[in-house]
Amino acid sequence: MKKLLLFVFFTISILNSAQNPVHFRLHSHNEIQDNQEGINYTVTATYNLIKSALTQIKDTVVKYQAKWNMQVESNFIKACLINDNAFSSSTDFLQASDSHSLIEVDPHGHMNTTQGFNYNPNNYADLAHLLDSCGLTPARTNVGGFLYKDTDWSNPASEDWTTWKNGLVGNAYPGYTWTPTTLWGGGTPGHTNDFNAFGVWRPAGTNSVTFGQNASGNLINIGNGCKKWAIDDTTNITALYNYLSSYINYCYSAPTTTATFYTASATMNFRGFLSNNGSTIYTPMIDSVSKFLRKMNTLKTAGKIVYENLTETRTNWLALHSVPTESFMIQCVNIVLGVNENEITEKGFGIYPNPATDQLNVLNTTGNPLINIYDHKGVIVKSQNVELQEVKIDLKELSPGIYYIKCGNAYRRFMKE
Repeated sequence: MKKLLLFVFFTISILNSAQNPVHFRLHSHNEIQDNQEGINYTVTATYNLIKSALTQIKDTVVKYQAKWNMQVESNFIKACLINDNAFSSSTDFLQASDSHSLIEVDPHGHMNTTQGFNYNPNNYADLAHLLDSCGLTPARTNVGGFLYKDTDWSNPASEDWTTWKNGLVGNAYPGYTWTPTTLWGGGTPGHTNDFNAFGVWRPAGTNSVTFGQNASGNLINIGNGCKKWAIDDTTNITALYNYLSSYINYCYSAPTTTATFYTASATMNFRGFLSNNGSTIYTPMIDSVSKFLRKMNTLKTAGKIVYENLTETRTNWLALHSVPTESFMIQCVNIVLGVNENEITEKGFGIYPNPATDQLNVLNTTGNPLINIYDHKGVIVKSQNVELQEVKIDLKELSPGIYYIKCGNAYRRFMKE
């Protein structure tokens, strides 16, 4: 009976499968907390260094024709005003970046009215106003990274995103009102319980349940993908690419409906491009971004990702789904692919990459040396005794499709391309 159910499920999956390219982009943030790291962007020498580093990133984005949503806090915007004469120059860094067809500049903020290193009287409306002052063409309507729930929204008029659809009044500039259309982020304080998901929907509320529900009258949210997709100075780019590629291959080949619309991004932080308290450019970080985009170009060429900025993604979604009750959302925790460290600990083995082509890597700590691979009918198509904890299984003789690998009493599902 189990074999029959497995066959029926596989058949239905194939009948409903379609190519679902992922709407993908780079995101970057700078933070008020950069000051605490000794990085003061208003200092001319520091500003010139970060501007040089970001220009190199821009050149790489152009080389690979990627898309970049540059999301900036008040300290960087004010540095641009001070050091780049942004209020009167058309060639300042922020305006020049936003004018480029591959780059979109958004506000990113966390207001903090407590005096100290992280004091920040600017809410999102204030940041939009400051960007206007830099000569950027209004209106920017993307909320670039926000807290979808918080333990203390002491000033809900400024911090509670559920009210922003009606217009947000500035805190530092109360004469200015900003009305966003699109959310991106879904973070929590300390990033301890972020909402990591693909898709486009209109979140209903401010907790982990209601945020994932669609409410037709609310702002559109564009899912960022998964938390681990961050580029910093410690990132193993090959591992990141393999991990991310597994999810994107899943999205590309997963069963589809008329609402299917996968979205994802990789993030980076400005302070990662500087070292020694902002006194030098950190070249390895710049090289990491270049290496990442070079690898992602493989997925772009294969048609498995489409580079878009947030505004383009919103426009493309609405062109297909003009009715506000339509939505698509799938959380990362509901997709299990590749090597999962918790599963290896609990069940004793893991696999990667997934999908696989010519070979599958197996991590086996079960103590059981026998590995069996089953096809969709439950028939063993390959058996192998493994003597090492990590082995490579040759898949060349297997036809493309869904398979199951068993070690001990545990199973893993994988796709052979």
